[in-house]
Amino acid sequence: MDERYLRFKNKLSAIVSEAKDIVDKESPKDYENKQAYRIANQIYDEVDVLLDKLEYLSKPAIEGKLREMDNEKFELVSAGKYISYFSCGSRIEVYDPEEKEWHLGRVEHRSGQDGSGYYFFCRSMGNPFLFTGMQARIRRDY
Repeated sequence: MDERYLRFKNKLSAIVSEAKDIVDKESPKDYENKQAYRIANQIYDEVDVLLDKLEYLSKPAIEGKLREMDNEKFELVSAGKYISYFSCGSRIEVYDPEEKEWHLGRVEHRSGQDGSGYYFFCRSMGNPFLFTGMQARIRRDY
């Protein structure tokens, strides 16, 4: 990740820390401070989620292909070597060959008339089912 985004991530961390200090204290009783407290709490919640995504994206990517396991869950393999497996809620990036772009989302499972199985929860890709050979990656510290 570019240095300017890392600096930005550090600034956001400071904001989250300050907001956490505010929301960890007892909620004020008067109207204006109560409203400011609620806003600080909302900022903390929302920025914390975004900061988590920036932290994830700052880690090195491990790219490979998905392979369905016997239990119908999926694992990531690279050059035939096991990297990781996925269950509901697992963060994953999937490559869209039409757009020639990576998309960040998570693994989920559904059952219904339109099919059942594990899928990639990502609104921009339309939540496609996972399949063996699908190009994917994860990020983690080695």
